[in-house]
Amino acid sequence: MMKSSDMMKLLRKKQDVKLNDLHPEMRTSAMEILAELRQANPKNNWLMEQGVRSTKEQKKLVEANKSWVPVSKHQSGRAVDIRPYPGNKSVSYEENPAPYQSLGVLAKRKKLGWGGDWGKRDWGHIEMKEK
Repeated sequence: MMKSSDMMKLLRKKQDVKLNDLHPEMRTSAMEILAELRQANPKNNWLMEQGVRSTKEQKKLVEANKSWVPVSKHQSGRAVDIRPYPGNKSVSYEENPAPYQSLGVLAKRKKLGWGGDWGKRDWGHIEMKEK
């Protein structure tokens, strides 16, 4: 069984690969937001769960009712999903809204859209706005 510290290193390594595939502006914003979140509350173990996704992945998410749009900004590298993992376990908004509220504040400060403002909420989602 993998130690939790090794798991976190592996997850961070995967996260870095996802960051490299993002739109340059989104990559910069996501890295800055992750750094600020980690500095403000390192116990939350903030990780990017999803960066760029393929058309096939998006279709599967729609079919599973985990996404509501056939074309997502994730497909063009203009969106990411970031979640807190305190104790190496993902925490939902319902369990603890404060970390997600912090994410929303930082996203808005960077002029990004935040899924927490939508009718169908996606608390960990941030994306570039249309110019």
